[in-house]
This record gives sequence, C-alpha cells and structure tokens, in this order.
Amino acid sequence: MLGNLFKKKREKTFEVILKSAGMQKVFVVDVIQKITGMDINEATSFVATVPNVVKSGVSQESAEQIKSQLEAVGAKVIIK
Repeated sequence: MLGNLFKKKREKTFEVILKSAGMQKVFVVDVIQKITGMDINEATSFVATVPNVVKSGVSQESAEQIKSQLEAVGAKVIIK
C-alpha cells in the first residue's frame, strides 16, 4: 500500500501549451472555454496572446485529450 502512495506521487504531470490558434480562432476560443471554464472575453484574449498554458499538472492521458480537441479545430499545441 505504501508503495502505491509513492508511485502516485512520482507520476509525471504535463502542461498543454497553445502555440497557435490557426485560421479558425472562433472555434479555438470555444474549445478553450470548454476546457478552462473561461468566459468569452477571457478565452478570446487568451487565444490572441499565444503561446499560453492551457492546462498544467495534468496526466499524459488528459494532456493528449486536450491536445486532440484543440488540434481538431486547427490549433497548434505542444505538451511538455
């Protein structure tokens, strides 16, 4: 049991970074709103000032899901 506790603490976390919104910024803003809970003005400003960290401290699986949602609407995203 103690081994599992240490294993969970050592799990690597990731950051999802929006590098470019691409040509369809309106759709990227919509996805950013859904992911972060930002209002329309915050999300629009966020997308306009890339690069920005969309989410940090997430698992690799979550990071990949966020990346695929954003790339589906034309954004360029990296995971660190």
